[in-house]
Amino acid sequence: MEIQLVPHQPQGSTSRILKLQKRLSDRIGIRLANKIEFIQLDQIICCEAWSNYCRIHTADRKEPVLLSKTLKYVAEVLPKSNFYRTHQSFIVRIDVIRSVGNDIELSNGMHVPLSRRHKTDFLTWLDKNITLI
Repeated sequence: MEIQLVPHQPQGSTSRILKLQKRLSDRIGIRLANKIEFIQLDQIICCEAWSNYCRIHTADRKEPVLLSKTLKYVAEVLPKSNFYRTHQSFIVRIDVIRSVGNDIELSNGMHVPLSRRHKTDFLTWLDKNITLI
């Protein structure tokens, strides 16, 4: 006789967990000195490298949030479908781009550099994903 141990889960807990995961997938948690702060992904304008730190510029704050992680680490966490690395020092949220030229103008008026190295790939990406007339 074989006995199988199955962890007890109250009925319906799986659906609650899935709902929670879905709800939390639209934000990231940032560890600050004495708390964890959640930032909605749709509030992030861009992320800027600042030595071994990263400054996260958001639509709902005047000052950026200073994160003790590198931009490379942040790039791995953010969804590739919504964010694009335009420069060694910047990641931008795609839907806040107002215009693209020698640099990128964002919806908050900020101008972000577009490096020569990333420009060709970025313009190719735009051709495939954005309707250009």
